[in-house]
Amino acid sequence: MKRLAVILCVVASVVCANAKILRVSNVNGSTAPYSTIKDALEAAEDGDVIMVDASPDSYGDVEINKTVTLQGPGYWLIDNGIIQEGMQTASFGTINMTASGAKVSSIAARTIKCNADGCVVTRCNTGVDIGSGIKGAIIHQNFIGGIGGHTDPRPSNLQITNNIVTYEMKNIISMVNSVVKYNTFKYYLDPWNTDGCVFEYNIGASNNNDKRNTYVNNIEKSMYSGNLDTVYMTKDAEISTEHGAFAGDDPYVISGIAPGPYIEDITVPVSVAQGNEMKVTVKIGTSR
Repeated sequence: MKRLAVILCVVASVVCANAKILRVSNVNGSTAPYSTIKDALEAAEDGDVIMVDASPDSYGDVEINKTVTLQGPGYWLIDNGIIQEGMQTASFGTINMTASGAKVSSIAARTIKCNADGCVVTRCNTGVDIGSGIKGAIIHQNFIGGIGGHTDPRPSNLQITNNIVTYEMKNIISMVNSVVKYNTFKYYLDPWNTDGCVFEYNIGASNNNDKRNTYVNNIEKSMYSGNLDTVYMTKDAEISTEHGAFAGDDPYVISGIAPGPYIEDITVPVSVAQGNEMKVTVKIGTSR
């Protein structure tokens, strides 16, 4: 119950009063009303939020065919000293977004496919694939392998901001007239088949004699070692506080936790004498 209460507070701070919250858990014995994303989607209406509990088991492949928000608990919670019930993520195979304006937040997935205009992928640990001709997708605050766009026509008017990008080669692929700003690249920026894009305030970027795009105020660096996002935060700070994923007005958030309060730590006595009160201490943190 403590975790559900915190989740509801988080959602209440970011969605309108008319939206429903549909809780999903595939953990045996859970009290959640839904055990699959498919069942929750069938009950959902545009504007609703589907809250996904942490689980040791994957939720599998999912198609998001309504304009809803799919939101999990974040990722790498144990590694970053963040306490949540179960202390795991909500993991998926492939998430296929086919509804305009759909949003995925705070989960881990093998791949998230943006196949509708205006899709939002934020605070996820994933790779992103953007369909042909898709416009206005937002890829923001993710720990991400790479971002691939399809051709005929290429995706356009994308906003790719405040991500940590870990793939070595061809990590920004096939897009036009898009903004790539405040990102940190583990190796270096290696765009391919891009035209009319603006690359600005990135760490790990250079001009590469590329005349098809615009490069403004980027910083080159050596390859980063380590894969945890807190490692990137430390290394970025050593290079610049005005460049990379942790800079700008809306920087990357450690562990991809959604905006609002979360349980940072909890202390429960091992035993209590009969008749005495059990005193539980809960430390609440706040994510941007």
